[in-house]
Amino acid sequence: MNIQRLFERGVAEGLFTDFDVCVRGPIDIEFSGGQHLSKGARLFDVSSLTKAVTYLLMWKLFFQEAISPEDDLGDFLSVPNSNGRQLWHFMTYVVQTYAFDFDMLRIGNLGPFKEILMKTGFAHWEKEFHYDNLASAYVGLFLESFFSGGIEDILHTHLLGGLNKENFLFNPVRRGLVQPGLIVPTRADEGLRGLVHDPLSSNHPHDNIVAAGLFSDAAMIADIFHVTIGAMRRSLFYDRASSNQLGKLGIVDYEYALGFDIPYAKNLTGISVDRPLLFAGWTGCRVFFTRDPAVTVCILTNRVFCGDNEVSRKRFSDFSWEVIREILCS
Repeated sequence: MNIQRLFERGVAEGLFTDFDVCVRGPIDIEFSGGQHLSKGARLFDVSSLTKAVTYLLMWKLFFQEAISPEDDLGDFLSVPNSNGRQLWHFMTYVVQTYAFDFDMLRIGNLGPFKEILMKTGFAHWEKEFHYDNLASAYVGLFLESFFSGGIEDILHTHLLGGLNKENFLFNPVRRGLVQPGLIVPTRADEGLRGLVHDPLSSNHPHDNIVAAGLFSDAAMIADIFHVTIGAMRRSLFYDRASSNQLGKLGIVDYEYALGFDIPYAKNLTGISVDRPLLFAGWTGCRVFFTRDPAVTVCILTNRVFCGDNEVSRKRFSDFSWEVIREILCS
């Protein structure tokens, strides 16, 4: 099946209304479409894919041996009760429970809560795991301390290189950087909750630009990953970083590398690749890359919070794996 037709089918089946796709590798592929792109919109709310982009800079620093995954957070930030909490602990999306205000974490605003995050720290660190934004907030604070700057400028300088930063913006509408018509609005989750996650709304609470604040396009994100990971694909660091990290924490039923999922073998049926990594999150945005062949796939859709229901999540997961198989096996 033609890849473009797969996405047209996704629109017809109600998985999303807009899509943007980029493949980098032996064959480069770019295409997009949908209700809002046809009217001139071009930037997607990539939601939690923002975490993967931010963690990519951490990968780069580890690879360059500027820092180590085993370095303590407390060596760089003065955070109460952070001893023994190593940098790699904060680079998973499934993090241990903290004695912390989880309502605050759900708001997740890195700006106003910087002082709270720094002053409160961790009363204790329990062995129970949840998906939340606390880990990414501390990664953002670490990078701001390490580079002595603001996280947005840091990512522009150290990840984008010569790429056009006009297609790599954080909360652009709320900050008056672009007109709303240039942003692809997200949509409700099949009516399951009756809520529309709308980045154009003044009521949209998530200002944490490290956790879920990036608006971009598929070509930009694919290029960043392809170049950055390309430099380390053949290295021993890639082997280490793409091995299961959560086993060290006693989690045996979930696979996680430094900031990225390791796809389950059942998802790779019929695909012969070396050291695959994926960020899927709970959104309709994906980055998939492999070491050999050197392929990077970025899928952006306006499907946000597709993980609120097991059936809904499976529908999108099955679709994305069908796309990846079509790209790698055609």
